[in-house]
Amino acid sequence: MSRINDGSGPGLRRKMIGRPAGAGRWPRVAAVPAMLAAWAVGLGAPAPAAGKAPQQADAAPALPASEVAVPRPASAPAEPPVPAPSPDPAPAPADPEPAGSPAVRLAAGLLDTIPPGARLALRPLDPRESRLPQEDGARLYEEVLNAIVRAAAGRGVAVLARERLHEVYGTLEEFYQGDVESMLRAAQADVEVICKASPVADGVNLSCGAVDLVETVTVAHAMARFPLERTAAPYSHAVAEIARRLADGAPAVGPVERVMLMDVSIGARGDLGVYLGQRLEGEVVRQFVERARREGDEARVAAVLGTAPDTSGEVPRYRLAGDLWRLDDDRVRLEVRLRHRGRSLVAAGADIATSSLPPRLAARSGAGGSPGRMYEAVAEAVVSERLDRAAAVRAARNLARARVVAQALGRPPPGVTEVRSEADAVMSFEGFLDAGIPVDEGFDEAVPEGEDGGGQRVALRLAARVAPIGRVIRPAVSARLDRTVYRALEPIRVELRSEEAAHLGLFAWGADNRVVRLYPRERDRLVIGAGEPLVLPRRGEGRILSAPLPVPGNREDHEAFVVVASPSPINFAAMARAAGASLTDTMSQSVEGSRFLAALAGQDPARMAVIWLPYQVHD
Repeated sequence: MSRINDGSGPGLRRKMIGRPAGAGRWPRVAAVPAMLAAWAVGLGAPAPAAGKAPQQADAAPALPASEVAVPRPASAPAEPPVPAPSPDPAPAPADPEPAGSPAVRLAAGLLDTIPPGARLALRPLDPRESRLPQEDGARLYEEVLNAIVRAAAGRGVAVLARERLHEVYGTLEEFYQGDVESMLRAAQADVEVICKASPVADGVNLSCGAVDLVETVTVAHAMARFPLERTAAPYSHAVAEIARRLADGAPAVGPVERVMLMDVSIGARGDLGVYLGQRLEGEVVRQFVERARREGDEARVAAVLGTAPDTSGEVPRYRLAGDLWRLDDDRVRLEVRLRHRGRSLVAAGADIATSSLPPRLAARSGAGGSPGRMYEAVAEAVVSERLDRAAAVRAARNLARARVVAQALGRPPPGVTEVRSEADAVMSFEGFLDAGIPVDEGFDEAVPEGEDGGGQRVALRLAARVAPIGRVIRPAVSARLDRTVYRALEPIRVELRSEEAAHLGLFAWGADNRVVRLYPRERDRLVIGAGEPLVLPRRGEGRILSAPLPVPGNREDHEAFVVVASPSPINFAAMARAAGASLTDTMSQSVEGSRFLAALAGQDPARMAVIWLPYQVHD
C-alpha cells in the first residue's frame, strides 16, 4: 500500500493541495485508513507556520494537516483530457420533459460530474436485459435521451445524434454480439451511459452509470423512479403468458434443461421460486410442443419431451433464468429470460397477485421483524476488470446486508440482483441500511447460482438479526453529498439540514468495509440547530479527500459516509475511534464494519436517524 508522507520516510509524490503562500513544510498528518481507502485526517489541526525554509524540489511533499485524504495509487492524478472535436449534437427534442420530471433529475445527476468536452452515447434499453417491456423501454429511453440532450447543451457535453446511435448499436442482435466499445470510439464517443431497471410497486427505478471508455472507470451515477401502470394477474395466467412469449420468441424449439428463479429478497431460489419454476417449466415445454407440432416437426417434439435423443446436434437446449420481486403485500413481479449458451434470447415478465398464491408462499418476510429472529440472504458478485475479487467480496457482503434488512422490515428488495460494477455496489447501499442495522452477523461462502461468470463469481450467505432504526423517535435530519462520483483527491462536502436540534456523528465507511469517526472529534460535540444548514468540513477545518486504494489495477472504489443523528447526546466514540496521530496509529484504530454496526445498534437505534451517503471514487 502506498502511504502518505508524514515526514518519517519516503511517501507518495503528489501535488500540494491548498498550501498557503509562503508556508514551509507541512506538519505531520493524522490518518484514518480503510484498507482500500485510507483516510488521512487532520480536521482542526493548526495551520503551518510561515517563514520556514522551502521544501527541496526533490523531496516528496506531505499533505497539509488541514486535509482529510485518501492516498491514491503511486501515479499522480491524470490531468483533465483536452476536449476533442465533438460529433454533431443530437437534435433538441420538440417536446421537452417537464422541469423536475424523473428524466430531468436523472440527466442533471449524470451530467453533474461528466467533464465538458465529453462525447456521450446512451445505450438502448435492451428488453432482454432491462426488465422492461419493449414499448416501455423505448419510451423511457426517449425520455432520458431527450433530457440528456437538453441538459448537455449548456454544459459543453456533446451527445451522439440518434442517427449515429443507430449506426453504433444497430439492431439489438448486432449490439448484443458486437464490440460496442470499439464501435463507440470509432463514432467519436468517449463516455457511454448504461441504465439498469428494477421494478417497484408504482413503476420502475432506473439507475444509470456513465463509463469513460478510455479509462474504463465510472465518471457519473444517478437514479430516478419512473411511474408505470401495473396490473397483477393470477399466477396461472401470468405463468402461461410468460411461457407463451418465451416460446414464441425462441429462434427454435428445444428442451429446457435448467430453471433458476431467484427470489431477490433472499438472493436464492426460495420456496416461491421453486413453486413457480416448476409450473413455468411445464408451461414452456407445453408451448414448445404445440409450436413443434404446428411446424410439423415430430423429432423436435420428442426432443422437447425427452422421449428420444437429439442425434442431429441442431436442437438448442435452453435454460430459464428469472427473478422474483416482492413489490408489496399484493404483488410479486416475475421476470424470466430464455437463455442459450450464456446469452439471453428473449425475456418476458408479469405481475402476480399474491392472493392467487398458496398462503404459505404469499406473505413477505418480516413486516416489522422480531428482534430475536435471524434472517438469511445470499448475494453474488462477478469478478471482472472493473471489479476485482476483494471488491466483489465486500460488495456481496453489503448487498446481503441490504437484503436481510429488507426482509426484516417487510420492504421491497434492493434493485440489484448481483454486483457487476462499483455502480451496482453503490446501489446496494441506498435506502436500506438507513432503516435497519444488521447485527450478530455470520457470513459463509455459498454456491454461486448465476448463469455466467464461472469461477469468477463470488457468493456469500449472511445470517443476522436486524435492529430497526427510528421506531420511537427519528430526528428530521437530511444529508447529501455534493456529488455521487469523485475523482481521486477531489474535495468532498457533506451538506446537512435538520428541522430540529440534533447531535450528529459522521463516520467514513471505507472501500474495505472498515470504519472511522470523522466527527465529533475528541472532547468535542457536533450539534445542528433547528432549521440551520451545516456543511462539513466547516470553514478552517481543511478538506475531505478520497482515492482508490493503491493496489495494482484498482482504478475505482465504492465507499460511504454514515450520518448518525440523535435528539440527545449519545456515545459516538463507542462506535468507532477518531483519527490517530499518525497513519500507523489510525490504521490500528479503524474498526471492521460488523463491529461498527453492532456498536451502533447498542446506542438505542429506535431513537435515532442513520443516513448512508454512498459514492464512487475513481483514479
